Amino acid sequence: MEQAVWMYFGIIAVIVGFGAILTIVSWNTESSYVQSFRDSIDKMGIQCNIVCALSPGNNLPIDCSLPSGMVLYTTENKICGLYNKESKCAICNCNVAEYRLDLNTSLATEAFNVHAYKCFFERTKNGTVMECKG
Repeated sequence: MEQAVWMYFGIIAVIVGFGAILTIVSWNTESSYVQSFRDSIDKMGIQCNIVCALSPGNNLPIDCSLPSGMVLYTTENKICGLYNKESKCAICNCNVAEYRLDLNTSLATEAFNVHAYKCFFERTKNGTVMECKG
């Protein structure tokens, strides 16, 4: 009888342990997506400022990892993104033409967790034009 009690106790402890491990892994994965989102917005802001300092006609690309569920957009002199309940903007030294990339679609969320994009920044007379392709 005592052995059966210890066996059941062991089984329950293993199940609780697996639950805790899965929770930690899930939280860590989501945390890495949020960090990827933040890093991408920061990199785009830096690249935009570099392009703003150049003469019109220059075009510089940057590689970005954008998580599924993210919406990237520009407004005036800002490059902004929304991911889950977090929003982040990077301020550019010149105006950025309107642009929107929506990765919050069923196709995007089912296809990949993180998308690799190459974002191009082109200096124009009136500011900068941004476009991401992936």
